[in-house]
Amino acid sequence: MDGRALTVEKSADTNGTNILLQKHKGDTSQKYTLCRNTDGTYALLTAASNNKSCLDVYNISKEDGANICQWEYWGGNGQKFILEPVKEIEGDVNADGALSVIDAILLQKWLLAVPDAELTDWKAADLCEDNIINVFDLHLLKRMLLEQ
Repeated sequence: MDGRALTVEKSADTNGTNILLQKHKGDTSQKYTLCRNTDGTYALLTAASNNKSCLDVYNISKEDGANICQWEYWGGNGQKFILEPVKEIEGDVNADGALSVIDAILLQKWLLAVPDAELTDWKAADLCEDNIINVFDLHLLKRMLLEQ
């Protein structure tokens, strides 16, 4: 949601290659095939390995911050993921999970073409739902903040 994507380090296809969060560029290192398992979980097969390997929680750890790497697919518990839809928050243009004055400031800076003002979730800024982001969307965002 913040413009980064799961990335196979150096587009390698070897076991143990780390999975990183890096700026989205859309190349092979950031492409995956979802494979639904019979238990309803999913394996994320990596395009970097020609779908022979998948995301794998190192040592099948359940600890916060456990390392995620790429490993040849074998269907183990460390390769099973539960996918849940992201809850979109209207007006949350920086995609931090909350609507706040920071979103209004960011949208205003973006509308004024301030350098480095980047909308992480531009769809959240289109409050008029007209596929155009303009001052009318900013007005609605400010109104939403006042009504909180």
